[in-house]
Amino acid sequence: AEFCRPDTKLYLCDNAGVAETVTMGDMLPYGFRGDILK
Repeated sequence: AEFCRPDTKLYLCDNAGVAETVTMGDMLPYGFRGDILK
């Protein structure tokens, strides 16, 4: 979240290959926003 944009794709893989594609925003919806960390 601090090193990429919320729309950065993450490829979740298993032995067969890519099982699912999600975004960083999906995984960390609140990221490291200052207003959330207060």
